[in-house]
Amino acid sequence: MVIQLVISKPGLCRFGWMLFSMLAFHLVQIGNTHAESIVVDSMDALQAALIEENAGREILVLRGNYEAYVPLLVPDGVTLRGEGVMQGKSQPTGFVPGWETRIFATAGFAGDLVSLGDGAALEGLQLEQAWGSSGNVVMVGSRESGDSIAASIEECEIINPNRPGVAPQGPIGKGVVLITRNANAGAPPAPHEDAQISLKMYRSVIRSNFSGAGFYVINFGARGMITAELRQNQIVGELEVIGGASRGDAVSGAMVFINSEQNVYASPDIPSPGNGWLLFGGSSVPIPIPTSPSTGNAVYVSSTNDSIQGFTTSILAEGAHKFFDAPQQPVSDNLLDLRVRGLIMETAAVPGAADFRIYGAKSNGEFSPGDGNLVRVLVRNSMGSGYRENSYENTFGPTLEENMGVDNRIEFVGSSNAFQTTNDAIDPLPGEEFFSAGN
Repeated sequence: MVIQLVISKPGLCRFGWMLFSMLAFHLVQIGNTHAESIVVDSMDALQAALIEENAGREILVLRGNYEAYVPLLVPDGVTLRGEGVMQGKSQPTGFVPGWETRIFATAGFAGDLVSLGDGAALEGLQLEQAWGSSGNVVMVGSRESGDSIAASIEECEIINPNRPGVAPQGPIGKGVVLITRNANAGAPPAPHEDAQISLKMYRSVIRSNFSGAGFYVINFGARGMITAELRQNQIVGELEVIGGASRGDAVSGAMVFINSEQNVYASPDIPSPGNGWLLFGGSSVPIPIPTSPSTGNAVYVSSTNDSIQGFTTSILAEGAHKFFDAPQQPVSDNLLDLRVRGLIMETAAVPGAADFRIYGAKSNGEFSPGDGNLVRVLVRNSMGSGYRENSYENTFGPTLEENMGVDNRIEFVGSSNAFQTTNDAIDPLPGEEFFSAGN
């Protein structure tokens, strides 16, 4: 491009140079954007652009439909951006029709549709997993011990048509998964110890309309740490968080931090939708395999002005959960710390429904879950659904005293009076014995 600037009068010299400088600056900016951005309009071009050499660059995927035959890995430092225009003000509702950049898996697709590397970002995309796929929609998972991944999702729509399950590689059938893994693909099980995962998700929609599995977080690696910041999202499906779980190797010292603000968690379109939030400090796994102890793990959940709508149970919170007796080992000394402010629970009015089911520890039979597990809860300025079958127990499941475990407990911060005066329509209330301070 050639620009010719002619100044014929001395009085216009300063104005001319100003104009020239502005044009030159604008052209430099255009040139820089072109140099940093890669524009693609086909799946072949997209796959060719997803390489490590493009770290730090943006890949702009033009609106249209893109059929994925194999899993897509967004390398470290790459932003994958679509042209989708998100609708909705306080809450996102989906893209303006005709502006979607839709990446969808083909029938028979195996694996996670999209996996994110460190510094990777998704923006303005509609991502849809195939029915019957053995994977998830978006995966943020550790790659080795000591790994560190920080990723983001902004104004995306994530569609999961599958039911949740468990596979050798871990959880499947979920919308977004954050995980410190316990195995390398194609290698013997090896926990990714000391790995750190973080994700920021803003103004996005997850639709798990047929499964109930929306956003899933779990540590399989000892001393793993996962952080999620969720703000102004609409999540159709369950929020499931597990501080540490053993699939054979002992898991201890793992932590999860969830900061949830102004999100809507809505029930999927299935009969008797289960839990809005399923929160475990530590657990075994829901398959009958031998496990080592899961001990000293912690989950911290902070919720501000969220709502949970239409589930059979709004919040199921447990310090520990043991699914099977021996050879699964006890789950002990785990913590779940739950702090909610301005929460609205609209639990379904069906038999057995509850706003809260809170247990210090739980086992699925007449055996001990473990010892020393704690659920600590603070609830302020929140609203429940009126009378429901709320349940609060230090240990739930076994009935014999010798199977209760030792020092499993729940603790509501503050007094019963403060709970009653700052919250509304939570019925029945926790018993006086569960509060840390008397009236």
